[in-house]
Amino acid sequence: MEFDFKKILKKITSFHGKGTLKPAINPHRDWRTILIVFVILVLGAAAGSTYMFIQMEQDELFTSNGDGEKRIKKFNTSKLVDTINQFEQKEEELNRLRIDRPHIIDPSQ
Repeated sequence: MEFDFKKILKKITSFHGKGTLKPAINPHRDWRTILIVFVILVLGAAAGSTYMFIQMEQDELFTSNGDGEKRIKKFNTSKLVDTINQFEQKEEELNRLRIDRPHIIDPSQ
């Protein structure tokens, strides 16, 4: 049994030789990688959405333990009343203009 050191050295140098550091162009491998990453992302998003849906259905997602200070935000009804009054005034003005049409002088005659 003979060992050819030149042959072994050639295998080692060709393995670590040119082109080993830059990846070869392989479209099948690249598309497979893109597909696998896409499927993993879609499954992760579906799992997260399902988890959130289940937690919201069980009223466990947005609950507080009561340790914090309760902040009650009161609805400002005065601004709502002012806005409703403005719309009612506009409606009255429109109805008045429908009944008493303004007299506009036509310059073309």
